[in-house]
Amino acid sequence: MKIKDGLSRLFTIYGTALILMFFSEYFFLNEEPVQDVMKIMSVAEEASILGYVEFTLFYTLFAVWLLLPIFYFKIRSFWALYLAGGFFGIATEGVVIPLIYTESLTWPALSWHVLADVILGWYVVRHVLIKNQPLYTVLLAVAMGLFWAFWVPWTHIGEEPFIPEPSRFTGFALFASASLFCGYIILNLLHEKQFKPTRIELGVFGVITLALWVPMLINVWFPMLAAKPVNSLLLPLYLGVSLYTLWRHSKVETREDLFSVFRSKIAWWNILLLTLMPITAISAYPLIYRNQLYPPTALIVALMNTSTYVLTVIAVFMLWRDIKKGDAEQVIKA
Repeated sequence: MKIKDGLSRLFTIYGTALILMFFSEYFFLNEEPVQDVMKIMSVAEEASILGYVEFTLFYTLFAVWLLLPIFYFKIRSFWALYLAGGFFGIATEGVVIPLIYTESLTWPALSWHVLADVILGWYVVRHVLIKNQPLYTVLLAVAMGLFWAFWVPWTHIGEEPFIPEPSRFTGFALFASASLFCGYIILNLLHEKQFKPTRIELGVFGVITLALWVPMLINVWFPMLAAKPVNSLLLPLYLGVSLYTLWRHSKVETREDLFSVFRSKIAWWNILLLTLMPITAISAYPLIYRNQLYPPTALIVALMNTSTYVLTVIAVFMLWRDIKKGDAEQVIKA
């Protein structure tokens, strides 16, 4: 039974990783991993296949740092999930690669990764799917497909823009979407299973993360304290405020965590309706490509960065409002 439960938790992490990886790398259209997929689709290059496997393994580790806070902090509300999503973003951009130290803490770690990967991909899409209302699924899938097609040439502002031809995007979109659907299917198959990691599992994931993270902190973060002190000090400040706020909020949260929300089964036909996302993107992208209808990348990034600060402040405020209310109720009951 313990082995069975352990495997179900591992597959829950893996299914979550596939979802987060799609929205983080493929929906975002990150050049290197996208080109790896395109090579797999065209020549099945061994190095590209290994690169894809390596990516899924890393995202399996990153996904842990979304799921563990949800469990240990009994996260149920949107605002608590928003803060917890930041841990995943920091793990993605700061454990293996040094982006949050050398470039920006907010982009994409606390902006795209939280809003697109966690809120949209892991929460909103699944929330819509469990309703088993075809109209909602169709509308969401088409909207995501249109945005995906529009976002593809986002690197047009760079010195070496990566704007794939429609034929290459088609193969890539089908492969990437298939991995996403696998993630949703895995979680759907495990919808009745509870995610309750053991201390041993927590220790294993913690050791692996520290083994990767500590050298990064020594080699990059400490030197950056002198070069970019404000940017570097934002990281411990964000982690400290978020951890303390979520811990205090867990003491007054009376509802079950978000895992209980997704115990409802998704109808298979409803998951199939999600194929309208890649179908819409593949259909719309040639028009965007031919007419060079490029997105206002700088504006979108600026808006997402600004929203990170605003939404973080709102999240902390809303959670502390709940904490004060919960503390008052506990005093009355006592």
